[in-house]
Amino acid sequence: RALSAAVASGDKITDDAAAVEALGLKPLVVPGSTDNIKITHESDLGLAERIIEQQASTAGVSP
Repeated sequence: RALSAAVASGDKITDDAAAVEALGLKPLVVPGSTDNIKITHESDLGLAERIIEQQASTAGVSP
C-alpha cells in the first residue's frame, strides 16, 4: 500500500521506510547487524565481498 501510494503521488522513494513516511507514518526500526548492507551500487559489492571474507575467516571456512 505504501509503495503504491508513493508511486501515485510522484514522491521520490528510495526505500520501504521512505514509502511509509510518505504516508505520514513512522516506520518501525529494529536492531540489526551492521553487516546486513543494502547493495545499491556496483561499488557496494566490494564491501559485501570484504564482509563475506571476514565472516568466513572468523568461521574458519573459505568463502
